[in-house]
Amino acid sequence: MAGAGAARGRGRRTLTDTRAGARAATLRAAMLTRYAVRCRAPLWARGGQAQTLLGFFLPVTGEALDPSLPGVTRHEILLDGEDRVVVFEADPAPVGEQQRPLEGAIVHLFHGLTGSSDSNYVRLTASVMRSAGARVVAYNHRGQGAGAGLARGFYHSGSDLDLFASVAAARARHPGAPQLAVGFSLSANTLLLGAARRK
Repeated sequence: MAGAGAARGRGRRTLTDTRAGARAATLRAAMLTRYAVRCRAPLWARGGQAQTLLGFFLPVTGEALDPSLPGVTRHEILLDGEDRVVVFEADPAPVGEQQRPLEGAIVHLFHGLTGSSDSNYVRLTASVMRSAGARVVAYNHRGQGAGAGLARGFYHSGSDLDLFASVAAARARHPGAPQLAVGFSLSANTLLLGAARRK
């Protein structure tokens, strides 16, 4: 009897895993279809330096991820010791006429060196992701943005444990949801390092 129960339990997990896998495959297919055409930057922003400077000086049009706004929640994540970091989680934008290829997904945004969840590129990306149906989690590295004064340690390109702690916390809040990550500059390197270590 116990063996039969265990077998049924395994069957339920397998069915759940199959459904989650199918949903993730559909999400990947939608993203690949949507961005099949290669992105070409305009002539005045072809180089990485130009894009970095323009991203800093251009006006910010993305909505601030402020917990006083509807649909935005602040979370503190405990790291090693007593250090904490702050993330802002934002619900998807209201359903409109636009396509929503990221419906049901959670997109983590990790800012670059000296940035924060309030950096213009994070706000702009969050706005696009939310319009595409994603729930956004905007991360602040140790001591950055809303997390100033909450950590004694420093962040660096090897701080992958910090980033993946944020992803794990989001998984606990939203079990079964596909998790995607976008890293800017230093955080892109950190994500790649963390992914390689967890291969």
